[in-house]
Amino acid sequence: MQQIFAEIGQIALCSLVSIAVMFFLTRAGGKRQIAQLSPFDYLNAVTIGSIAAEMATNLEQWYRPLTALLVYGAVTWAVQISSCKSIAMRSFWSGRTLVLMDEGTIFKENLSRANIDINEFLAQARIAGYFDLNDIQTALLENSGQISFLPKSGVRPATPADLQLHPQPVSPWYDLILDGRTMQDNLKAVIRVMQYIYDNIMYAELNTKSDYCQVCGYDGEISIVQEDGKLVWECPKCHNRDQNKLNVARRTCGYIGTQFWNQGRTQEIKDRVLHL
Repeated sequence: MQQIFAEIGQIALCSLVSIAVMFFLTRAGGKRQIAQLSPFDYLNAVTIGSIAAEMATNLEQWYRPLTALLVYGAVTWAVQISSCKSIAMRSFWSGRTLVLMDEGTIFKENLSRANIDINEFLAQARIAGYFDLNDIQTALLENSGQISFLPKSGVRPATPADLQLHPQPVSPWYDLILDGRTMQDNLKAVIRVMQYIYDNIMYAELNTKSDYCQVCGYDGEISIVQEDGKLVWECPKCHNRDQNKLNVARRTCGYIGTQFWNQGRTQEIKDRVLHL
């Protein structure tokens, strides 16, 4: 019985060591998902997992699978470094992007090289939202095996620039309280920003906008637009300009106000810069 427990302990120890080695090797390999791996990277990952499993049970000669594990990890790391440093090595290890379709012409030779039949190509186009090939300008087979589709300019989704809109710049969110615990580092960063404002800037605001359009329910920031030389408040979603159906709150002269302002104050509000 004592021998059995000793062997179980050895298996547990070897398992923990193999898990630790795999963890460091995968962390060194980057954060790509399985769908983003090249065939070479995928085979290496499967092989490393198989060797790690053998290491957990090979108690008498555990150093052999450990050595193989380190060699495979070192080769994978060397391949990734050479791919990052050299275009030629990147093409050698990962291959080149294949053009499968361009300007309405499907290149069957490239489909054959990629082992993709026409039905699979059409299926991938439908999954991407293109049921009519006339809507596709170019289709590329990426090194990961995924197909990228570039739509024609006439059918691509409209952007704010197409609609001549000028949305406010956005910034990332930072958690101050997460899972009921205060994120001290983020809180210290906010305090440093406030201290910098206090020491260097004559006037600044820390606000959350609470605008609302009663017509369409839009709860983002109500825009200020210019028409015939006059500034007016407008919902960017439904273009409602009725001030009786718009709720806008802005800080002016140190106080939060909800009444619409004169042209001079409105121009000052429009010229404010959002830093964070």
